[in-house]
Amino acid sequence: MAARTRTTAKQRRGSEPAPAIDWDGPIMTVDEAIDLYPGQWMLMLLLGDPFKESRGGRLLAHGDSHEQISALSVEVARARPHPDGVYSMFDGYHLIRTGEGLRRLLDELYEKAVAGEISEAELDKHFDLHTY
Repeated sequence: MAARTRTTAKQRRGSEPAPAIDWDGPIMTVDEAIDLYPGQWMLMLLLGDPFKESRGGRLLAHGDSHEQISALSVEVARARPHPDGVYSMFDGYHLIRTGEGLRRLLDELYEKAVAGEISEAELDKHFDLHTY
């Protein structure tokens, strides 16, 4: 019996092709995956030290639909339990891990707001900027 390399989720009518499990997907860090697919949902087999900040692993699937990637994560866990890592599903947004990281982000947002690149309404979507 040939080894299975790709599995697809159900495709909805009139939509983009459904995400597929790529058992031989590229190995990269979580941050590299987020840079490649910003805002998308991702499913990775995370390898190595769980306490290492630049943790990485094999990217198994990515797509815009939480529902589809979630279904693939269940399929992955049933089909191939992996003793050397842990499967993780996450959305493509960088985490703020340190106070310095938060300071850099806030400085970038401030500069963009001053330059008129971001409106107050756009900032309000992400932060509670109202004073009490």
